Amino acid sequence: MCGILVLLFYSQALPYEWVDKLYHFINRRGPDGAGEKTIPVKGGEFSLRLIATLLRMRGLVAILQPKSDKSGNSLLFNGEIFSGYDIADGDNDTVVLFSALVSCSGAEPLLKCIADIRGPWALVFWRQNARELWFGRDIFGRRSLLIGHNPSCGVPIIISSVGYHTDGLECIELPAVGLFCMDLSVEGTPLALKCYPWLTVDGTSMSYVDDVMEAVASIEKLLSLKVDIICSSSFISMIPPLNRVLSPIHPHDLIPPVDINSATSNATQLLAVLQEAVRLRVCNRPWSISTVNHAPVPTQVVIQESLGDTALSELVKSKPQISPQQGTAKVGILFSGGLDSAVIAALVDRELPIEEEIDLLNVSFIKSNTSTAVAPDRQTGLSCLAQLNPNRHWNFVQIDTCLTELSQIRKDNTEQLIYPLTTVMDDSIGTPVWLAAMGLGHLYQQQAATYIPYQSNARILLVGMGADEQLGGYTRHRNLFEKGGWERLLTEIEFDLRRISVRNLGRDDRCISDHGKEARFPFLDEEVVSFLQKLPLNDKMDLSLTRGQGDKKVLREVANILGLEFSAKLPKKAIQFGSNFAKVTGSTKFKAGEQIFFQKNQF
Repeated sequence: MCGILVLLFYSQALPYEWVDKLYHFINRRGPDGAGEKTIPVKGGEFSLRLIATLLRMRGLVAILQPKSDKSGNSLLFNGEIFSGYDIADGDNDTVVLFSALVSCSGAEPLLKCIADIRGPWALVFWRQNARELWFGRDIFGRRSLLIGHNPSCGVPIIISSVGYHTDGLECIELPAVGLFCMDLSVEGTPLALKCYPWLTVDGTSMSYVDDVMEAVASIEKLLSLKVDIICSSSFISMIPPLNRVLSPIHPHDLIPPVDINSATSNATQLLAVLQEAVRLRVCNRPWSISTVNHAPVPTQVVIQESLGDTALSELVKSKPQISPQQGTAKVGILFSGGLDSAVIAALVDRELPIEEEIDLLNVSFIKSNTSTAVAPDRQTGLSCLAQLNPNRHWNFVQIDTCLTELSQIRKDNTEQLIYPLTTVMDDSIGTPVWLAAMGLGHLYQQQAATYIPYQSNARILLVGMGADEQLGGYTRHRNLFEKGGWERLLTEIEFDLRRISVRNLGRDDRCISDHGKEARFPFLDEEVVSFLQKLPLNDKMDLSLTRGQGDKKVLREVANILGLEFSAKLPKKAIQFGSNFAKVTGSTKFKAGEQIFFQKNQF
């Protein structure tokens, strides 16, 4: 995994004042090393600067990026290849992918190479012989990638993992509708893009025509350039369309008792594909920072070390002045004790050796440091903890943040990281996710009846995003079902998976990766999504039943198989409410889509 920053600029001196800050955020994503390469393009009219930072997660040898060869090809790859390629233990997936890409003789085989990736990715590939810049994100947008420009500084194209609020710099999230290509071979011609959209599994049409057209229009409007759509039978999505045929109507059964033999076939099959998804995401472990060969940062870029660190330092100062115990767990889980995180925790427990610790990261917001209020997620987290394997050493990390700390955290960190998203909803989800990923909290020591400061250092963070969208977990799903029945619900569920990259995943990736950690999404594994897409909708959910029963029905059956009776019955509680973020900040009075302006907030 890495941070990606690509600048296409007129061949003059770059104004590094604003590039420095971009690089600061990129550097936080990849603390293990950095690399840089500059390429003259379009006859020297422009220069192309490729910058990458490294978070080492796989491979016996640290591979700095851009990964380049003697022919001049270069790859910036922020992702994980869990399947689709033959990658042996100890191999680096960036090296394997780069080798496949440079062997491609043209666009068609290159498109197939990228379509074969199973796992999250955002990438930029410079193809030297054709003078082409290829870039894109996976179909769910599990890794952040923005596209924008700063025309006042002579920078017509910026591609970056992270952006920020500043005059002149404008960005949007790169739409996860396909792969993009820019020809930089001919001097004097206007800049233009090609978009190769994902095709349906049978290769006959674009997966979502309206989404592609909207994406192209948004890029053309922002960058004032032409985007041509080119369909290729080599770029096919493995995700099948949503099954719109319902199962025969059957009596509404309550959640079955805790007996694996009584579980439905659908639940046992879902358990199997979820288990494999979790296995793939925890079997490749990060190397410790001390084993990495650090490389110097790009010499042309000056990092402002203090920029953005204020909130972190103030947060540490506000805690007891005791050095936190440094965690040794390599896997952490964003953990509310709710259905999604409980199932993930139980599945991770099945995969890791029993002697390994696992960090459960639980966030709560309070009015002040003297508050005794307990957030709902703290209560459910502790209740679920009691149902997890008692032979495992679980670190239940209690991350408490008071109102006075929030203003600085938002100003210096989360305001920048959620950008270009700007709504109350993005703030109220992004800020708790950022704090959870930081992992600075307390552990309760029962024998001494005391709390000790604790710092989670787990680089792999499993999160439950994607379950609600596919399994009818949101309140609006129930409301739409009550108004329009199964047909209206089908349309909404289909739409939710299409827009998940826009609503959630880019933002969540930016907030989690800011700590040099990597988010992994088992519910968005390609095999899991494919399985759920094929199931009849009423086998996955039945919203005529009450909350905590009909929503995510098949996943509740999985939870019962795993012995999670408590979490199996819990209704959905969004992180902004479960953590008390909305209550403490008063953001419940705003509409979810309303824009926020952090600098004006006085908490």
